[in-house]
Amino acid sequence: MILSLLTLFFVGIGTLIKSPIANARTPKKVVMLTNQGAHIVSLLKPIDLLKQLLVSCQGPHHEAVKAYFQVQSEPQACATSILLACMESLRGTEMTMWATQAFLLYGGEPYFGGNYLNNQAAIMNASATFIGK
Repeated sequence: MILSLLTLFFVGIGTLIKSPIANARTPKKVVMLTNQGAHIVSLLKPIDLLKQLLVSCQGPHHEAVKAYFQVQSEPQACATSILLACMESLRGTEMTMWATQAFLLYGGEPYFGGNYLNNQAAIMNASATFIGK
């Protein structure tokens, strides 16, 4: 069941993901055409999918949770786990602990994007020049 949820989620809307916050609001709906007719299916929101994975797997130490973080973009998966960990309605539950652990286990290494360090050096040089005059 877990693998079928992952497959449906990743194949169905993997290319449509724009923002973790936007996806937390409303679930996507798709139409599946089969021999029996057309079926409208509501896909799980990323936050609901991670929540269901953590509950089904009894915590973050499972291949399905690791796969969630590998298939999603790193910012998407990290933002989703942080949203889940910070939900007021889940405060004090195992879910917040599991979401935090998942973030720490699979969230990747911290880094500065782009030329952050070069930009900081340029700002320091410019301010030193300005102060010196």
